[in-house]
Amino acid sequence: MRQNSALGMIIAVVVLIAALAGGYVYLTNQQKNQPGGDPSLLEPTPMPIPNVQILEAATDIEANKLITGGDLEQYFNALEVPPSDVTPDDVLYTEFYSVVQGKVTTTDIRGGERIKKSTFRNAGIAEKLPIPVSGEESLKAYNMFVSDIGGIVAEGNNIDILGSYSLEQPYLRFTGIDRDGVVTLVDEKYLDISTHVLAQNVPVLKVVAPPLVSPDGQQIGSAPAAAQPTIEVVVDGSPVVAQPTPEPVFNEGSQWQIVVALTAQQAELLEYTKAKTGSKLNIVVRRADDQDDQIATTGVTMDLLMRLYGVPQVYAQPNMIVKLLDAPAPPQPPQQPAVVIPFPLPNAPQQQPLPTAVPTQTP
Repeated sequence: MRQNSALGMIIAVVVLIAALAGGYVYLTNQQKNQPGGDPSLLEPTPMPIPNVQILEAATDIEANKLITGGDLEQYFNALEVPPSDVTPDDVLYTEFYSVVQGKVTTTDIRGGERIKKSTFRNAGIAEKLPIPVSGEESLKAYNMFVSDIGGIVAEGNNIDILGSYSLEQPYLRFTGIDRDGVVTLVDEKYLDISTHVLAQNVPVLKVVAPPLVSPDGQQIGSAPAAAQPTIEVVVDGSPVVAQPTPEPVFNEGSQWQIVVALTAQQAELLEYTKAKTGSKLNIVVRRADDQDDQIATTGVTMDLLMRLYGVPQVYAQPNMIVKLLDAPAPPQPPQQPAVVIPFPLPNAPQQQPLPTAVPTQTP
């Protein structure tokens, strides 16, 4: 009996061990087949590659058309295609403003066609001219050079253009009369400058800055680009202060090239000013939202400065020699005359009336 009991216990232990081993093997295989198992033993699930949005023509686009930012919704659609179907010549939807805007079509593009980079070219001056309003004269491009702008004007600004002219007015100066009554006259010239606004609200199509020149006279290249905002960089826990790009410094008298849009009459005024000896052109820049006002001005000469703007005039004291610094101020006449009164000549035409304070309209 004791031998049979011992044998039964041994058999029971062997069966229990076999059952535990089988359960372990079964559970291990189950864990391998479940998602929560060992990642190294699981095969990755392939993820689908998302489509890419490229540009296609929403409608027909004619050749030689300048594409602006407002044309995106009217002329273009987003087309989704697999990445394998995208060529280097295709234009991504996100590349519109960097690749297409501001460019000109070289050929006709039909609606539904893909937009290709090779069908665009850079816009020239002719495409940048404003489209004329119905009933108004079409503007033309005019190239001018202006000194000492200092970087205050850029493409897309609107400016007013001033002209200054050196005046040389001949006249006869009375120097005396002898005992016989003979009057002695001497040829003299009265020198002055006349300044006036020649054109207002002029669109700027292009600006070319002069080359930078080092103090020793060596050219060091064109002006650097304006400083761009940078992302803060931290090194060893301390922020690194980004150094901005230094502003360019141009030599006094530097010539800036500016291409502007003018009417034919305005172009004549500027061309005459450019060709006339002793004349000079300059500009003033308008606010971005100031593109409608046309201001009437008087222009400026020394005579107008004294008669209209209160600039004092020194009057000569006849037959007196005084120290000007010690002399009292001369009395002001009730009605201030012109700076120069030419000596009246016999049988000479009547003098032209002096300019008035009423502003004249700018052409």
